[in-house]
Amino acid sequence: MLDLYLKFKEIKKMGYIKSWNNRSSSAGITFEKMLGKEQDELFLPDYKGIEIKTKKGYSKSKITLFSANPDSMYLYALKGLVETYGVDKKRFTTELSSLVKHRYNGYYFQIFVDWKNKRVVLLIFDKSYKLISDEIYWTFELLEERINLKLKKLALVKCCTKRKNNIEYYWYYRINFYKNIDFLKFLKAIENGIITIRFKIGTFLSGPRIGEIHNHGIDFAILESDLKEIYEPVFKD
Repeated sequence: MLDLYLKFKEIKKMGYIKSWNNRSSSAGITFEKMLGKEQDELFLPDYKGIEIKTKKGYSKSKITLFSANPDSMYLYALKGLVETYGVDKKRFTTELSSLVKHRYNGYYFQIFVDWKNKRVVLLIFDKSYKLISDEIYWTFELLEERINLKLKKLALVKCCTKRKNNIEYYWYYRINFYKNIDFLKFLKAIENGIITIRFKIGTFLSGPRIGEIHNHGIDFAILESDLKEIYEPVFKD
């Protein structure tokens, strides 16, 4: 953590840095470029065993901890969500928790922590609240494996933004470190609605893959203020 902290201090002193690109994720990509890291799709921590999350200081949005497809009938499950329960049979985009049955496109959805069978389950109900499906789930084994591989240590980098000539610039002004994520607390956070699951699944609307499932991510997300519920805070600057 010390090495990343010292790197951060150097980047902070540089003031506003030109965005690497104009995508929504450019704040994180730009920071990683300043660390000398190339963008990749590997499910590994970003920098020397530390997962880095970058957040604009004014943003109230949740932090994506990681993405994970259900390990129950993966392709069939996503296809079924879109074609059976999705809007116009083309997209299934919603955020779900364990606290309420969330209405989406005429059905109700809820997350359930099944301690007996050791899985986190997506429950689907009809308009009369009758359970019609509990076949989509994530095993504890899968989730714990993802956490241990990617999230044992976490750094949250905060930044300010400004625009000039339609180009965004970032000033990275704060870094918070967290360690020792607790898997039991992680599951409790799902059960208590602190961690939600966001679905961003659609279909290709053109091109050679038209009609095929396009999975933009199934994300486990948490508010910055709730990170202390699953992590041990280290320090911030």
